[in-house]
Amino acid sequence: MRLLILDIDQTIVHASQSKFLEREADFFIPHPFGDFLYYKRPYLDEFLSQVKDWFCLALWSSSDKYYVQQVKEHIFSDIPIEFAWDRSKCTYVKKNGIGIYEKPLQKLGKLHWSLSEVLIIDDTPEKLTNYPKNYLPIKSWYGNEEDNELIKMLEILKEYV
Repeated sequence: MRLLILDIDQTIVHASQSKFLEREADFFIPHPFGDFLYYKRPYLDEFLSQVKDWFCLALWSSSDKYYVQQVKEHIFSDIPIEFAWDRSKCTYVKKNGIGIYEKPLQKLGKLHWSLSEVLIIDDTPEKLTNYPKNYLPIKSWYGNEEDNELIKMLEILKEYV
């Protein structure tokens, strides 16, 4: 079975310090830097229900550890995941004068994952420029309730099962 890594921000959720959608937030997380409301991307539950049977799942965000752990507890409480990595597992680099937290997939070798077994869904291609065979791009989600990117992604992922 392959490993499917999911980014968090604007890939599976969007966080805001104030209500910005017509509906209620899916969950709330108090944070040392300010409290946040979290909205799940449309079709996230359906997406996870399917991919948990196709892949081993993991999270990898360039956000802080507290944030990643809170999202894991709220969304993946009943879904087994291999790991939940935060910014500390990223590599900070400057590209064209802009700081980027890259996700060096070769670190997965320490967990006995071959790159040929790994896919990663992320809305920021700059974080994965060294891994075009592993990277599955997705449009950033900022609250559009008509969004169906996760449904489209299921069709793409079927090719890897």
